[in-house]
Amino acid sequence: MKTQTINRITPVGVLVLVGLKYIVSAVTGQPSEEDRPRSVGLPGAVAHAATAPDPPRNLTVTVLGQKAISADWEAPTNDGGNPITSYDQSYGPVGESSTIVSVSDLYKIVTGLQPGTRYEFRVSARSSAGSSS
Repeated sequence: MKTQTINRITPVGVLVLVGLKYIVSAVTGQPSEEDRPRSVGLPGAVAHAATAPDPPRNLTVTVLGQKAISADWEAPTNDGGNPITSYDQSYGPVGESSTIVSVSDLYKIVTGLQPGTRYEFRVSARSSAGSSS
């Protein structure tokens, strides 16, 4: 992690923390040698970039009839530092293009399926930092 020392800040200055740890020394007037400012680390002054959340856990698909299923899952253990905003569920016949729907719940009922066709179901978590893989 990169560290930057700032020797003087003004009362109206604003520090924007973007991947740096700032060590701040505030000086008012001209200090004597004994009063020379010392750099101190500020707790909580390290900004961590948010990352995409982990994938949802324990995807379970339950057959509801010949043409419908219910898919449910658990929230990921790690949201990457931002709240989960939605879940993207994709489904479609194996080897073909998928339909993608965005839901806010931890389940989705899918209807209109064709009997005798193998389907693939996937779910990913989405936050403002991106989508789980």
